[in-house]
Amino acid sequence: MNTKMSIGVISAPPPIPVRPTTKPTTRPPRTSVGSTFIRARQTHAWREGERRRSSPEASRDDSLGHYSRRVTVRHENVTRRDDGGSPAFIRGVILSRPEPVVVEPDLDDAGLAAALAEGAGRVLVTLRDAVDEADDEFDPNQLKAEGDARSQAWLASQLLRARGDDLVLSEEAVDDVARLDADRVWIVDPLDGTREFAERADGSWRTDFAVHVALWERGGGLTAGAVGLPARDQVFDTSRPALPDMRDTADVLAGRRPLRLAASRSRPPAFVAALAERGDVELVPMGSAGVKVVSVVDGTVDAYVHGGGQYEWDSAAPVAVAEAAGYVCTRLDGSELEYNRENPWLPDLFVSHPALAAHLRQLLDVVGATNQEGVQP
Repeated sequence: MNTKMSIGVISAPPPIPVRPTTKPTTRPPRTSVGSTFIRARQTHAWREGERRRSSPEASRDDSLGHYSRRVTVRHENVTRRDDGGSPAFIRGVILSRPEPVVVEPDLDDAGLAAALAEGAGRVLVTLRDAVDEADDEFDPNQLKAEGDARSQAWLASQLLRARGDDLVLSEEAVDDVARLDADRVWIVDPLDGTREFAERADGSWRTDFAVHVALWERGGGLTAGAVGLPARDQVFDTSRPALPDMRDTADVLAGRRPLRLAASRSRPPAFVAALAERGDVELVPMGSAGVKVVSVVDGTVDAYVHGGGQYEWDSAAPVAVAEAAGYVCTRLDGSELEYNRENPWLPDLFVSHPALAAHLRQLLDVVGATNQEGVQP
């Protein structure tokens, strides 16, 4: 596990006069990024039955990626660049012109994944900071859209600069089917846990959202990856994995403590609810998929199982990090996880401490968990 705390934020420039925003419409929100408009949540083209064939250049947003507020970067792999940016609005609040960060292109793949996850996380955190500084009402849906679009634009620009010959599969970009014939494909989720990202209660923001960056290579599967937890100043990556702690797993197997299972706060699968009724399983609620998987890696929980369906970008980077650290990552039935497929839908996921994987599979058999859940909507 590689934990980094490397970027600080300095004070924002003087406020810029505010202009009123237009009333929300029923159409999907459009967010300005530089001179480019990105339709938020655009990559759910699979859900709409769309597929587009485009050139690698057209499939990537090559805008520079402009964000709110000035940031100071303290990381050997990230430097500042002084590009101007168009302002963005969050319910009448104008976000000041930023200084985008730039990732060094000569990093190895694991280092690049970590730097990308960290840099995109800074984009997201500065958006929240701007809302806090405005000390005014904000629209959570608009903040979600801004976070998705700005993180995507920055990641796209940096990948194009650092790995211009590689293809990209992203939640927030139109799918380029040329990736199916490519040898190297980056699988990214610019903001995993949009609801958690935009949720603030009593002045405190939730911290359980993530940025996912993974590399798939033909013949090698997931070869590099990083999960950034921006609100916690952490990046987990594949370069220096931490081995599983075996010390207290014997207590689970002997029945001296329950198996701790990461679970959705609001919509756990039915079989997870059935497990919770047992006295030997304890559910630990938390937000995004990335947070759940790295909570296995850092020892917060023993396992994470999911049967409600996800997309490749939801699990690729977390699985890369967990596998590099020696954790068991499969489908519910134990079959191999496959990435960069024509349809990026993945119905289920099993991530476990290696010493507890067989025990957990027995529990899943008892409650009837199978690969039948998670039919694509």
